[in-house]
Amino acid sequence: MTDKYNYVAGDQFTVKGSHNVGKIDKRTGATAQTLSVADRTQAVNELASFITRLERLGIVSNSGQITDARALESEVVAQQSKLRKAAKAIASGAGDALSSMLDHVAVPVILGLISRIGS
Repeated sequence: MTDKYNYVAGDQFTVKGSHNVGKIDKRTGATAQTLSVADRTQAVNELASFITRLERLGIVSNSGQITDARALESEVVAQQSKLRKAAKAIASGAGDALSSMLDHVAVPVILGLISRIGS
């Protein structure tokens, strides 16, 4: 297994291995809860399914543009129970990893909403 260390911003680094994704804050030495590959995969699947739903509803276009921000926020609230793995991933510091796994323009906004609503 080869771990990969990536600079994020400020004093934060992400650690990506074949089994876990975590974030290390160099200032405090704190490490975010690691996320198993299975949990990460489930989180990606949840988000992909949610994006498909948003596209069907016309809230997000096929090109990724958000067409109705209020409706997007309402859907995140309404679908919270179906976004639990994604919320766990964000809380564990793996939001950047999720964003990089899903090539969709709306993903960072969706992750931000999940994070804000879940807290």
